[in-house]
Amino acid sequence: MVRPMKTYSSRNTTLLTVLVCCFSLQLASAADVAVREHATLTGPIVRLGDVADITAGSAATLKNLASTPLIPAPAPGTTQFLERSQIRDLLATRGVNIQDLHFGGQPVVEIGKQPKQPETEAGQATLVLTDLEIEAALHQAIEQYLQSQTGHDQWRIELQLGKADIREVGQLGAVLDVQGGRDPWTGRQQFRVGSTALNEKVSVNATIAKVQAVVFCRQPIKKGDIIRATDVEVRQHEGRVPSDTLVSLDQVVGMEARRSISPNSIMQENQVQAPIQVQRGETVKVVARTGGISVRTYVVARQDGAVGDLVQVETLDGKQRFAARVAGHRRLEILASGIQAGDFATLGGNTLQR
Repeated sequence: MVRPMKTYSSRNTTLLTVLVCCFSLQLASAADVAVREHATLTGPIVRLGDVADITAGSAATLKNLASTPLIPAPAPGTTQFLERSQIRDLLATRGVNIQDLHFGGQPVVEIGKQPKQPETEAGQATLVLTDLEIEAALHQAIEQYLQSQTGHDQWRIELQLGKADIREVGQLGAVLDVQGGRDPWTGRQQFRVGSTALNEKVSVNATIAKVQAVVFCRQPIKKGDIIRATDVEVRQHEGRVPSDTLVSLDQVVGMEARRSISPNSIMQENQVQAPIQVQRGETVKVVARTGGISVRTYVVARQDGAVGDLVQVETLDGKQRFAARVAGHRRLEILASGIQAGDFATLGGNTLQR
């Protein structure tokens, strides 16, 4: 007797439904952001929808992304440029999960603002900012102030604002002037916020962290290993770092580890060195150059050396020593001044015309 498969089919249907729902939610949360070449504004705040064409899996995602504030609008009659990477960073600071976004379009958008709208009968332009727009304008003003005071570009700013604080700042307008704070500009800071149009000042508290790109070790590196691109990566790091921290992959890849390095640790200059190309006691080729003539011979190295290092060498008969600079693997070079080219040739070298 064949048993009915109703229960099994029902379970399969349920599982399939769950998988389809999960996949649909994933698609709904993902979005394409194509940065435009130009953007013209009428309002006081630059939003993502002003500078990019957005394609999203759901209407709610599209609306939320398009209304996300980025920076205050430039002054009427002026332009401002915003890079695609800056848009990504601004979205991240607004709490948007940028891992779900695919960025494309232009690398830079030019933002301009239309002339100021006509004033009302009371003599004031109608301008109403939402709480989110006020916070965005304040965040941008503090960030620009920190940049001007320190020369550093990236900061994480956590504003500590109540409803009353937001209303006070909102009365100052969209163009804010920031003063105050103190060195080292991190941790809990207090700023005085005003505007060019009003003499009023509002005290604002914020927690500040310095964000900078540094090189991290991704996987264990042993002493003597030559560091590969897959061994390290650049990450955004908040807080203080050692003064000799490495900030570019060019400073690390191809270097030799002077000691073992643990994963997820910040890479420092004293952990790496140029690979040893000449070892003490080995016979190496040395080339002397002078007056358009190159002379080469072989010598014995008396020191280890990496490319660019100046090392002591000795002739094969051990009668003469001089210094030469490491030019590559088991290869040295000298500018024949202290030792003349003719004398160098008598050491057993061959003369090459160039």
